[in-house]
Amino acid sequence: MKFSIKQSVLAVVATVAGIGALWAWQGAVLLIAAGSFKSYGGFIIPVGVVILAASLFSLASLFIESAWLLYAGTAVVPAAAFFLMPQTLPMASGVAAAMLLAAFAGRRIRSEYALSIAFSTSKTLKAGLPVYFTAISLVIALFYYQQIAGRERPAENIIPRTAVDFSLRALSGAFSDLQGIPRTDSLITVDEFLAQNLEGQLKTQGVELGAANKKEIAALVAEQRNELARRYGISVRGGERLADVLHRTITEKVEELLGPYARFLPFLSALAFFFALRTLSFPLYFIVVALTALLIALLRRGNIIISEKRTIEVERLTL
Repeated sequence: MKFSIKQSVLAVVATVAGIGALWAWQGAVLLIAAGSFKSYGGFIIPVGVVILAASLFSLASLFIESAWLLYAGTAVVPAAAFFLMPQTLPMASGVAAAMLLAAFAGRRIRSEYALSIAFSTSKTLKAGLPVYFTAISLVIALFYYQQIAGRERPAENIIPRTAVDFSLRALSGAFSDLQGIPRTDSLITVDEFLAQNLEGQLKTQGVELGAANKKEIAALVAEQRNELARRYGISVRGGERLADVLHRTITEKVEELLGPYARFLPFLSALAFFFALRTLSFPLYFIVVALTALLIALLRRGNIIISEKRTIEVERLTL
């Protein structure tokens, strides 16, 4: 088979885009593991890069005729992740599995295209594109596992701090209406929360707040804080954020409940993260198919992709 510059360029571009997608997702995983979801750009950009990388992978699988060039290019993308994470046996095994999945995905698309009489973008890509997304999701899940595996409290992997912050803000209004508890935010301290609660109770009883009341409230806050620490077996100084205390208490109770099985939480969290990525890839699949069809149309218009007639021999089983 003669050397093709266009096919070689496509292989290089697809490989670079795939590696770029993994590099972008490594940064996004840092935000996810830290529980920081405020910057939408930190997640939109990685998703967009994955869509582009998957479309270029699809083009490479369709039009690169050299098998070794295609399989090498698709396998190099997950292999690059090996240099972005600790080089341990579990990580290396996961990367090796992703390499095989990526090469298999390219082979499936290549075989489907070679045996198809009429070309259909959706029909052809359906043979291997979901497998490619599985390979990418596996590598990203390894990134996530790398970030959470070394944490001192494994329960933090399934109960992120931001979830407590969000729950505190969402439920504070309802609790305020039902029990007279003041509205709270993620920055309020334990002493501030207890003081606002006591002041609210005094106001409902018609007691006006003065300097003497403030001193009594401070004493009652200290008493309630000590009772809170004694009841739940936690250390509370009063100046900590209420959300931090709640998060620490919840994680400690979960670890006490699970006992020695708590060490499996990072693996289970990474597994759940993997399946979440696979769920996300379902709508991305249709976007990639549409984008690939658009790219093919543009490349045909630019005479980069041309139409030619070929004879196909197919082996069939007969009776």
